[in-house]
Amino acid sequence: MKTKVTVLLCALFLSAVPGWAQQTWNLTTTMSAALDSKGTLTVTTTKEGGEEMPDYNGNSPGAALWINVRSKIFSIIIEPGVTSIGNAAFFYCNNLASVTLPDSLTRIGSQAFYGCSSLPSITIPVGVTSIEGKDYTGAFYGCSGLTSVTIHAPSISGGVFSGSSINSVTFGHTVKHIGDGAFYYCRNLISVTIPNSVEIIDNGAFYGCSSLISAVIGDSVTTIGQNAFSNTSLTSIEIPYSVTSIGTTPFAYCNSLATVTVRSSSINNAFSGLGITSLILGDSVKTLGVNAFSNCGKLASITFGNGLETIGSNAFSNCDSLKSVVIPDPVKTIGASAFRSCDHLASVTIPSSVIEIGAEAFSGCKELMEVTVRWATPLAVAANTFESVNLSAATLYVPAGTEALYQAAPVWKNFSIVADPIPVSNEKVLQSTLQVYAAAGSLHINTPAPCTLYIYTSAGALVSHQAISAGETTLPLPHGLYIIKAGKETRKVVIR
Repeated sequence: MKTKVTVLLCALFLSAVPGWAQQTWNLTTTMSAALDSKGTLTVTTTKEGGEEMPDYNGNSPGAALWINVRSKIFSIIIEPGVTSIGNAAFFYCNNLASVTLPDSLTRIGSQAFYGCSSLPSITIPVGVTSIEGKDYTGAFYGCSGLTSVTIHAPSISGGVFSGSSINSVTFGHTVKHIGDGAFYYCRNLISVTIPNSVEIIDNGAFYGCSSLISAVIGDSVTTIGQNAFSNTSLTSIEIPYSVTSIGTTPFAYCNSLATVTVRSSSINNAFSGLGITSLILGDSVKTLGVNAFSNCGKLASITFGNGLETIGSNAFSNCDSLKSVVIPDPVKTIGASAFRSCDHLASVTIPSSVIEIGAEAFSGCKELMEVTVRWATPLAVAANTFESVNLSAATLYVPAGTEALYQAAPVWKNFSIVADPIPVSNEKVLQSTLQVYAAAGSLHINTPAPCTLYIYTSAGALVSHQAISAGETTLPLPHGLYIIKAGKETRKVVIR
């Protein structure tokens, strides 16, 4: 305590030359700051091995020694040897336009440049390991003129750049952690590329960045925090393989978000209630958690990966724009109410790999007209699996030779049962004479020889017939289930 009192007593305001020739302050016995007549404040230390600048306290008692002349500071030079910029050191230096930082710097304290509204850009040296902040008021909080920042610090603490006008941020490959609210309400930020070095994108990191339309998440990110990208203008997002933890509502109120690609092994309710129209699930996705995409009323297209095993409860409930779903072969479990109240769902294909369908999985799907199943023996399902569906008006396609079994099975017997020997192609299928698959809303056919192509609706109505040449043929078709006959071979294809 005695040492601290001595240092404060030594912190004397000295006016070397009248008329603002220069002013000098002793910050410690070995560190000083000098403000010249051109408005350049230079901080210097003579201590061998470097020295930290003291911490200060904004406008309160304990403020930086130059607080009374801070409006005359236009540039700051921190000389080599200074290792830390103290808390609130340059608090509300609102005419500050230029900052030069040394390679010796390792720390920038909380609110260090708070309210420096004329500062246009900053480059954080590679040696900085900590940029501090607290309660969303970080080192550069309120720097309304700050438009460009380059960061190398491994950790960016809470609120460091919140409220600034940043439109460009460059992350070095040493950054590992983007902290709580680091770019909170940076309304001019348009795009961000998060490098592969980053492991954590914390809660609210980019919350309220209303101009943010593009975010590329690096392949080392393991955690995306609560509201990390909420209230942004993202149009698409890809969740990489590395992600193992996603907080609640990380994309809340992202009203422009249309396309979501998921590569991580599981997904929780991160996208529930959003306006996404297209969903792509990578082969690494094994589990869709409870409410994963529930209430996504505009979701019209789902591309399932080949590794999916579990569709959780309510995963797609109330997805009113879904018309056709082909569940992929590895899926074992369809949870309770998984597709409940998908009002316009007309066609569902369920593979033989499914061993459990939860209660009310398809209840309330009032437009469901076709269900295709692959079990040789009917799977036992709850009586309310298809509750509120007019089963007598719907067709159940079953493997040839199993009709009698389904006609005697509870629930299934209520359908109109038809033998269905036709294989389904919802991914590329290789045959000796024909390749048929659906992608990007189009039918793709590859045949080794010219042939006549017939396209029928699932009800048997002819949509088109034409001669096609050998090789690849692509035809755009409306969403729906189609029967394709090319030469002597027949396929069933779902266009999504």
